[in-house]
Amino acid sequence: MASKIEIAYVKEYELCDWDHFYIVKGISILAALVAYYCTAFLNIPNLQYVQQAAATVFVLCSGYGVSESYNRKGGLIHYWENKMIKVWLPSLVVMIGFSFISTGNFVAWIASSPLAFKGNLLYVIFGGYAAFWVMFQFSEKKTTRLIGLFVISVAVFCFLPEGLGVKTAVLAFPVGVMFSQLKWKYRIRKFTWKGSLAVSGGCAAVATVALVLAGKLSISECRTALLSVSYIAIGALLILETYFLRTIPVWGVFVPFGYASYALYLLYDSIMVMMKGQTDWRAIAIIALLLCVAAAILTALRELLIAWNRKLRRRKNPRLKGSM
Repeated sequence: MASKIEIAYVKEYELCDWDHFYIVKGISILAALVAYYCTAFLNIPNLQYVQQAAATVFVLCSGYGVSESYNRKGGLIHYWENKMIKVWLPSLVVMIGFSFISTGNFVAWIASSPLAFKGNLLYVIFGGYAAFWVMFQFSEKKTTRLIGLFVISVAVFCFLPEGLGVKTAVLAFPVGVMFSQLKWKYRIRKFTWKGSLAVSGGCAAVATVALVLAGKLSISECRTALLSVSYIAIGALLILETYFLRTIPVWGVFVPFGYASYALYLLYDSIMVMMKGQTDWRAIAIIALLLCVAAAILTALRELLIAWNRKLRRRKNPRLKGSM
């Protein structure tokens, strides 16, 4: 019995496999949705910090995911083509669809759309993808690539006239890329439960200290920096925590939400408009269900486009099958 317990305790866990990745994305998008609704319509104070932290984790996952795809495919094969299908086409579908639903006039809707201008994470993610492509296309050295990404992000962070959540998300994208690149460079494929707890405990400690110090400071610049550090540390904690998130089955319920997280983000601004002023919990539940159904449909359409595009590639060049 003792030997069996010992074997169980030295079991290794893969560092942020795809299930883990989607669990973290699911947690972040649902936390953002709940915090957004409670802040906007129920006037519950201080939940904007939860929303900002969730947005930071979401963008950090985007940086981690694009780097993982790069490493697994061995380069920038069909990079912009994939981004067009997975990211821009769903965005365009949502924008056009809700333009007619809300105003009947596409041009008028664009001018006031939450997807169009201020405070939207889509532009942070799009910018991160573009910066990633530039640095990985024109630089051979991994260190130079990461330094370039961080330089671009810090410059945008300093000059971006946006709120804390968006500015911190700008810094989170290269952090996600860095985690993935270090994972592949040093071949950190597995974590023991002790290693997982040590790393995630360190991230939790950094986040806690930064949040406590931020609460005690009145200087806005220092407070912003400390809150940014705490949000990114929370993201690192979730990405690197491979023990509890993988050994407790209940976390698996977040996987489908993580898989549809981009569609949920695209849709939730418009769905929240429908929730405004609603006090009947039945109506709120129906609207939330509508959001999930619409996100599932949008995600399914995206997957059909991806499968169709892969089939076209194989017809043109059968040798591409291994690089899909």
